[in-house]
Amino acid sequence: MALSLDPEIAQALAPMAGAMADATPPAVGDIAARRAMWEPIIGAAGTAQPIPDDVKTSEHHTTADDGARITMRWYTKDGAAPGPAVLFFHGGGYIFGHIDLFDGPVSRYVSASGVPMLSVEYRRAPEHPFPAPLEDAYSALRWLHAHAAELGVDRDRIGVMGDSAGGGMAAGLTILARERGGPKVARQILIMPMLDDRTTTPDPHIAPYLLWSYDDSLTAWPALLGEAAGGPGVPATAAPARLEDATGHRPAAGLHRGRPARRLPRRRRRLRHQTQPRRRAGRIPPAPRCPTRVRLHRLHLRRRPPRHHRPHPRPHIHLSRHRARSPHATGGVCRRSTQVARTPLPAATESLGHRHEHTEAPRGRAGIPLRAACALTAGRLPDSMRAARHLILT
Repeated sequence: MALSLDPEIAQALAPMAGAMADATPPAVGDIAARRAMWEPIIGAAGTAQPIPDDVKTSEHHTTADDGARITMRWYTKDGAAPGPAVLFFHGGGYIFGHIDLFDGPVSRYVSASGVPMLSVEYRRAPEHPFPAPLEDAYSALRWLHAHAAELGVDRDRIGVMGDSAGGGMAAGLTILARERGGPKVARQILIMPMLDDRTTTPDPHIAPYLLWSYDDSLTAWPALLGEAAGGPGVPATAAPARLEDATGHRPAAGLHRGRPARRLPRRRRRLRHQTQPRRRAGRIPPAPRCPTRVRLHRLHLRRRPPRHHRPHPRPHIHLSRHRARSPHATGGVCRRSTQVARTPLPAATESLGHRHEHTEAPRGRAGIPLRAACALTAGRLPDSMRAARHLILT
């Protein structure tokens, strides 16, 4: 099966791909070379968009159980009302990255959503292997709960969020908090999370399009877990895809490999592989391979009313392309006083592909646009925080 990169996604990834084009891929196990290559790229991506001036930051510190001092940065939007908050963990495969590199993305998340965030400078592997990074995250969660009143935060509405390794950290922290009986985590917001240490066999269909390669995973997981990586004894707090019992687990929503992620089950059941969620009735359908050419039968288009509810005279179903492109059209359906016009599939597909002004992007149940579900870079996720606010505030 031949795959191709969607032009819209290719355009978004072009700056990062261009920065990596002249770089020689580091060998498996070369952590210093990966830090030298990736951190400038992440920094450039973080500053590609303007940093909002309505967000203020302050530095805080806490101490882990082993005595390590942890730096945390608190982001708040001017005039934001007290309420929910998010504990944020940056990406970097557990081996590189720090909070300064993600200052721009976190500021934009806070400015767009109005939800304050606490970004955590957790310790990195291999200098500090598991469980040190997770214990740093747990100490930060306890600190946020302890200082919730003075920060204007509702303890019952604290969520955890992260991208890549930070997404795996957020999921592992939720499991750890459940095992230890608290503090409470209200929601998980996971962006392309790093969940499974067993994905070591390259997939030839997607390997040519990867920015984070299989060699990178073969370097990062052993740095975090040592010789246990890929073996049977890895706990779910280190690799959350190994979780067997999700009883009492908090809901998770996020973006993973270009499709909206389903919520983790609340009742006792065996989890399927996270990258291949089961299709269920009523769930958000996976994003199509070409998001600008959505399948119209999956959209909730307006249907004709039952026969006994139809107005008189009976509406005329008009299938011409002219009516479909009228200024009264919405989502491929043209509604007038006594006439209902429906767009033929080729015309509607063309209108969505060319972004006519009357066409709205389809959205899933969580409010995540399907097109945004495929935007994986730090500067291409403005709509993800709209979903984050929806998930936290409800």
